[in-house]
Amino acid sequence: MNTLMRTQISLALFASIAVVAFPLVSYAQDTKPLQILVVAGGCCHDYVTQTKLLKDGIEQRIHAKVSVVLSENTSTETTFELYQSDDWAKGFDVIVHDECSANVTERPYVERILAAHRNGVPAVNLHCAMHSYRWGDFRSPVDTTAENGGWYEMLGVQSTAHGPKTPIDVTGIDNNHPIMDGFADWTTIDEELYNNIRVYDGTHALVGGKQLQPASRQELRNNPNAQGREETAVVAWTNEYGPKKTRIFSTSLGHQNDTVADARYMDLVVRGILWASGNLTADGSPKAGLSKLHGTLIFADSFDRVPSQQEQEEIGNGWGSNSAARAGGHKQVDLRDGAMHIYIHESADHAVSVRHDAEFRDGRVEMRFMLEHPGDILGLDFADLGLDTVHAGHLFKVTIGTNKLEIMDSKTGSMSLKIRELSQEQKSTPEIRKLLASKKKITPLKLATGKWYPLTVAIVGDVVKVAIDGAEIDQFQSEGFAHPTKRMLRIAVPKQAVVDDVRIFSLD
Repeated sequence: MNTLMRTQISLALFASIAVVAFPLVSYAQDTKPLQILVVAGGCCHDYVTQTKLLKDGIEQRIHAKVSVVLSENTSTETTFELYQSDDWAKGFDVIVHDECSANVTERPYVERILAAHRNGVPAVNLHCAMHSYRWGDFRSPVDTTAENGGWYEMLGVQSTAHGPKTPIDVTGIDNNHPIMDGFADWTTIDEELYNNIRVYDGTHALVGGKQLQPASRQELRNNPNAQGREETAVVAWTNEYGPKKTRIFSTSLGHQNDTVADARYMDLVVRGILWASGNLTADGSPKAGLSKLHGTLIFADSFDRVPSQQEQEEIGNGWGSNSAARAGGHKQVDLRDGAMHIYIHESADHAVSVRHDAEFRDGRVEMRFMLEHPGDILGLDFADLGLDTVHAGHLFKVTIGTNKLEIMDSKTGSMSLKIRELSQEQKSTPEIRKLLASKKKITPLKLATGKWYPLTVAIVGDVVKVAIDGAEIDQFQSEGFAHPTKRMLRIAVPKQAVVDDVRIFSLD
């Protein structure tokens, strides 16, 4: 019997990293949370990290309680004591299968798992769940009526192998499906593209994947000049299983921790959970009382365009910068490799500021960022240029370095014209210094250089919350955050930083 770690942990136990007394947006307090069970463990993946990312990501987005059953076994023969009971799924609204148990072949054991889903318990299947519970001639297409066809019938797709770890172009197939509301095509980091040996009748493809796979060693031995090839597969889909037409959502993406932490992946999984459990309306909206992150996308940029020339800044898509005013017109922003690279010119007398209009009262900013050197810093400066009581419209700022996070209320702190004037005249008093100290919060960080990190900054009322890599880092409450009109986002970079996949939501 495997050693199991069954955790039914409420968000409160994560108070040290995620204080949730003030949710990102309000939701009906009398709505019961969705009860979600994640079953994870087995071969080839960092399930300790990924289950935490899943739990945090789901509970940050919807009103849910995520319970985790995590096996310490790391082999392909991993089994779960949970599945020894006929009523193993009792009390849960949806099951997330995240196990990697390729060599578990005991038919009664697998049948107990499937029985719960045939009887109406929805399932969401992630990544290696597609390669679990297989026996017989599973390398060939298997009929659903075959002795080894039950698991594939539930999944809706039969997969037997994956390609090398290289990026996958992820593209919507049916963008009109409720799960796909707000979906945008993207390219993953190095990931595994699972093949499709068979796509069963009734399976509904949502997302496709395209991957350039290099020639194999055998191919190169046969032909040293062998070229790579482009492979395609369905990577996310729905199915209706059994006599009750139980809803099933699956995605074969999710090998890497950074993929699971990616907000786009997590959004897709959460919307799959809502659809499978019958909590996503036809227009793609979560049912009342469930969404914590419901909002309207007001701006998005993946920086995939190619400038027409390289000598001058040509950011496009409504972006502007201060390079003309503060760096003599020298180029400080470049679009390369599908990302925005920001770097200060030696002649500049001010940090680089790359700005875009974005108006909301409550909102959320998502992006990926990378700091390439230990001293690099990324700032998100929220502004209202129409406010005449502060310098240059500064409202508040989130600053991220490799070793610390700072959240600062500029409106009622250092950028207030009254306080700024006193400071410049060297008339600051102990009271003012105490006030300024109360307007910012600094939290230690430990970020690696040269690594992409997903970032979310949520502003609701007078609270700002910051999450990095799928985990909430800190939050801060200050009156300036509640300014009714945030009209501009300025990305402030005193040295250099790289930014990609910017999305801005209004939560109004």
